[in-house]
Amino acid sequence: MKKIAEYKLRIILVVSLVSILWLCTGNIVSADTVRAESIREAVIDTLNAYAERNGLDIEVIVPVLSHIAVKGAEAPIIRVNAPSEDTLTFSVRLEVDFLNSKGEIARSINAMARVKSFGIVPVAAVEKNRGDKFTEHDVIMKKMDITRHKGHFSTPSELEGKRAKKKLKAGTVLSEKNVEPVPVINRGDSVIMKACVGLVEVTAKGTARENGMLNDIIRVYNEATRKNISCTVLDSKTVLVCREGG
Repeated sequence: MKKIAEYKLRIILVVSLVSILWLCTGNIVSADTVRAESIREAVIDTLNAYAERNGLDIEVIVPVLSHIAVKGAEAPIIRVNAPSEDTLTFSVRLEVDFLNSKGEIARSINAMARVKSFGIVPVAAVEKNRGDKFTEHDVIMKKMDITRHKGHFSTPSELEGKRAKKKLKAGTVLSEKNVEPVPVINRGDSVIMKACVGLVEVTAKGTARENGMLNDIIRVYNEATRKNISCTVLDSKTVLVCREGG
């Protein structure tokens, strides 16, 4: 039993020694090497400073980085190039320069960062079915993660005259992807088709084959000729027959 206990003790000592050596070697870097944590902090600070200057609310996460050796530059200075508004997306690539004592670039790398953007935006206050119109009681302003919600609306007034493109749960961020204008003419509506032949205006009854906003070109079924004709929407009851080839 005594030998077994001594053997176990030796194993524990060996494992402890290996762990200590690993921790020490992982934290020892040469004078011309930049620590990964220093790079990560520089990237986060640069993005946060950019966000503050531009009135943005963001959260930055930088994946695991490695220590970077910079030859010929003792105690290199880190310079992270700020992103542009177009490149500040969920996954952003930043150029990181390492400068020597003369301010010259000794080495450059690309660092990846994940950026979440937040904003107070209109969201659905209640569940909406496809085709439901929005009223002032259907929209509230709420702070949301808008990273993947491009084209989102900024104010409730922008939802006037609009409806849900699909079924929306309460709390959904409202954007151009899930909201659309209420059509002036809906598919199946009866309309008056107008056409000008010289100085003479000709009218006929028709049925809209698709939804259309003002000045949209839609297909209309001509009840007299039993054909679908392209027409321009003039108002909720009238369309203008398009000229052939025009």
